[in-house]
Amino acid sequence: PAAGTTLSGTTLVTLTVTDASGNDASTSFNVNVEDTTAPTINPITDRTVASNANCEAILPNYTPLAVVSDNCDANPVLTQVPAPGTIFSGTILVTITATDASGNDASTSFNVTVEDTIDPTIQPIVDQIVSADLNCEAIMADFTALAIVSDNCDANPVVTQTPIQGTVFIGTVEVVLTVTDASGNTSSTSFDVTVEDTLAPVIECPEDLLVTPDENGNYILPDLTIEAIAFDNCTLNPLVTQIPVPGTVFTEGSINTITLIATDDAGNISECSFLLEVDINLTDENPALSLNDIILYPSPADNFFMIQYNTNLELKKLEIFDLRGRLVSTQTIGLNGNIKQYDVSKLAGGVYWVTLYAEQAKVIKRLVIE
Repeated sequence: PAAGTTLSGTTLVTLTVTDASGNDASTSFNVNVEDTTAPTINPITDRTVASNANCEAILPNYTPLAVVSDNCDANPVLTQVPAPGTIFSGTILVTITATDASGNDASTSFNVTVEDTIDPTIQPIVDQIVSADLNCEAIMADFTALAIVSDNCDANPVVTQTPIQGTVFIGTVEVVLTVTDASGNTSSTSFDVTVEDTLAPVIECPEDLLVTPDENGNYILPDLTIEAIAFDNCTLNPLVTQIPVPGTVFTEGSINTITLIATDDAGNISECSFLLEVDINLTDENPALSLNDIILYPSPADNFFMIQYNTNLELKKLEIFDLRGRLVSTQTIGLNGNIKQYDVSKLAGGVYWVTLYAEQAKVIKRLVIE
């Protein structure tokens, strides 16, 4: 073809020489159009793929995303590195290469990141019990240490608690523990925390009582629970009961231990005791002893005590009782009672009751032993 002709592929070109007489000769050769222009490939944005249970992913085939063109080849060959099906974790660089029929190529690269979309796991926690303080309240503990958690990607997911540690509460509250992995995926578990009253109530008994029997020498025990002072950290009015029960009959001259028991709503109990002595009814022929007629000294006593009394009645004996009403010593008084020493060296220090007996009469005095 003539010079200036646009060619493609392979073209046979013939050159002819002609002299002035019209004689000519020719030669022919092929002219090949050589493609030296690389194809073009548009950039591809970074991609993400969801992780599996092992925090890994299988690399997809991204060649369909490539937009390519070439001056000669209508369908350049596309290849991907790493190849589709590759298992990977984290972030890898993927390169797509377009190669035309002449071997010219062009490439584009982009990042593919494994994205963790799987929530962490947290095992259930059983309900918890904490002890109440003096205000029937409790301070919320840190229960995050109880959480057993796992995650496919994050070895140490963060555990948070609501309400937070240090919160003051009463009764029962729901606590929620939430585990969050590095990708922001979360899971929660909840359980109840209950304030349990483990403190016993406080009860105070009245002082020891000396009571008068009826004409038959009997004393019917009344309800003495109203004499007690009882209070509790959680129960406004603890239940107070009495042993022996009201209605119990005591005989004259008896020394009886009365126990008052306070019980709160949680079943915690406390008790206190005091002595109730039933006096003796005396006839006109037997004048009574008066408390003012008899003095025990020294008080507090150490190893002994003595008796000073101004009465025409002859004292026969004395009995010493501890605060629980137990007889711990019996001694004879006799005619020389005013100058006799009474040995208490074997008794422990504390408060005792001394009952002094005359003929059909007696009196009770308090004795303190060091």
